[in-house]
Amino acid sequence: MKDYEQLPEEKLVALCREDDEKAWSVLFTRYYALAQAIAVKLSVGSAQEEDLVSEGMFGFLSAVYSYRPDAAAQFRTYAAVCISNRMRNALKADDTKRRIPSNQFVSLEESDIDIIDPDGDPAFAAASKSEAARLEKLIDVTLTAREKQVFLLRLRGYSYQQIAQAMDLSIKAVDGTLQRARKKLQTRLA
Repeated sequence: MKDYEQLPEEKLVALCREDDEKAWSVLFTRYYALAQAIAVKLSVGSAQEEDLVSEGMFGFLSAVYSYRPDAAAQFRTYAAVCISNRMRNALKADDTKRRIPSNQFVSLEESDIDIIDPDGDPAFAAASKSEAARLEKLIDVTLTAREKQVFLLRLRGYSYQQIAQAMDLSIKAVDGTLQRARKKLQTRLA
């Protein structure tokens, strides 16, 4: 029996790509805590914070499927960048919609965000694990089989055209499916 908590993150990523549920749970819990820490630094209010955490977790999922072990960066560094970039992009999009001056947002480079260890605070770790499990189930119960399949292919780095070819769909159908999946997940997370 594997002790997943002791495995290096690169090994957990490899297991996640093989759909190992325990590996997903361990990694998801670790990075949910990181997404929360980044969101606290970047958000203006608690409602925005929740949205940023959701966006950050999409960045985490993308990191799992696009990480290259042969690259110079460790997974932890790569995932942190993916999470923060996803959040900053969400803030920029929101900023454009609302026309809020960008000087109100704190730059990630200027902040002192630490990569946190959820095991440092038992109460925080327990809450993070509970929330991670909830999000995993949410994806399973919220999306249809087709939405989940298209969503996971996109997270693995497939282009719209590649997904369309693999699933015998039009590119427009792929886009619509992804939009529905994202909207469903954001609505349920809100």
